[in-house]
Amino acid sequence: MPVTLNASTSSGLIATSDTSGNIELQNNGTTRLTVNSSGVNFAAQPLIAGVAPPAFSANANTTQSISSGTFTKVVFGAERFDTNNNFASNTFTPTVAGYYQLNISVYYASNPSGQAILFLYKNGAAYTEIGRNVASGAGTLSGSVVAYANGSTDYFDVYFLSSGAGNTLSNSTDAFYVNFSGVLVRGA
Repeated sequence: MPVTLNASTSSGLIATSDTSGNIELQNNGTTRLTVNSSGVNFAAQPLIAGVAPPAFSANANTTQSISSGTFTKVVFGAERFDTNNNFASNTFTPTVAGYYQLNISVYYASNPSGQAILFLYKNGAAYTEIGRNVASGAGTLSGSVVAYANGSTDYFDVYFLSSGAGNTLSNSTDAFYVNFSGVLVRGA
């Protein structure tokens, strides 16, 4: 016989017969799992109760000139999506505390003297080196990191350092050359 099992905090375990042909497991009246002729279906759950996981993706929409020997903040002029409005002015400021996977990729059009370094900054200071290339010429640096954010004051930026004059970060008229994205992977 089809049945709904509900683990209620006020009444304990409640079993209710129905004619749906499903078996449902509930917690306080919210269906968490359904078993039917199609198989087992889990209800989509946020990582933190009541909060959808914040996620964003931004990319460059113009070519950016880089000064030699200077840490330069990378400009991401376009957003693909920003589910929680946490990305603005080239900075990701998560408002949900937790652990975020942050992904960064840049294409640089030239590197005359052979030193290009990509950094993730947290709260205005270098947090981790994402990539380094010591060969001259054009190239791509990319990587990912999982970083903790407190949900109130922590923020993240991307910086690029080139030891040679005349380097540029290029979008080459396509949105996939210079990117910054992230998603909450676990609550605090």
